[in-house]
Amino acid sequence: MGMNFREALNAMRKGYKVKLPNWAGYWAWENDEIIMHTKEGTAIRLLDTQRPKYTFDNMASDEFMIADTENTPILGGKARMSFGDALKLVKRGMGMRLPNWKPDVVIRAQFPDENSKMTAPYLYVESRFGRVPWKETMIELFSEEWEVVD
Repeated sequence: MGMNFREALNAMRKGYKVKLPNWAGYWAWENDEIIMHTKEGTAIRLLDTQRPKYTFDNMASDEFMIADTENTPILGGKARMSFGDALKLVKRGMGMRLPNWKPDVVIRAQFPDENSKMTAPYLYVESRFGRVPWKETMIELFSEEWEVVD
């Protein structure tokens, strides 16, 4: 289980960097305020955010974790997570993959609309060969190595 914002803030005040599982960057307590270090390598004061809804939604999360050189891309690591954490992001429109798959293979979600033949959401595999329904394995479901992609 991750940390809520209050716990993350306490960790930052103790000198730790924090992040959410899908972040490439991190937040840190610097000069008595929160600085957001983005995946692009820029540092932005939390109070200067250009995306307040996104920032406040992140603050409401209870999935904060300590950012380090293993799990944070801008610190040299990889953002890896459980299937459940990755699926939450896939439901928001992102894709997910395992690191041992070919680079073009991504799992995505389809949400049927009034024009669809399907009536319930489903996951599919997207690759250079096209799109097909995904049939998962237990090894994939229990993996803690899922990566989220755009």
